[in-house]
Amino acid sequence: MKDQRGQASIELIGVLPLMMTMALLMWQLHIVYSAANAVENAARTGSRVEGLGGDGKRAALRALPKSQRGEAKITVDGEVVTVRSEVPTVVPGLSTGLFKVNGSAELPG
Repeated sequence: MKDQRGQASIELIGVLPLMMTMALLMWQLHIVYSAANAVENAARTGSRVEGLGGDGKRAALRALPKSQRGEAKITVDGEVVTVRSEVPTVVPGLSTGLFKVNGSAELPG
């Protein structure tokens, strides 16, 4: 029977890059999902404030997380508020324009 010492360590080293890549991918997907929720919430907030006679664009911008405010594009057409934003990336130096999310809301009535 051959000596099997160290075999598990070699297998771990071989699988570790795949495990790290999958973890980063899952983290990035979570960030995209959270950003999409934030954009939808900001659009609803902006529409609600616009419907009450306030500044819907400002309200929508303030409803976004700070990490999304810099690249956010907000348009107001009556009570319809549309928010577009780029999603931050997990890997530093990777283009931030890879993922973009959009949200639009209008108060019923």
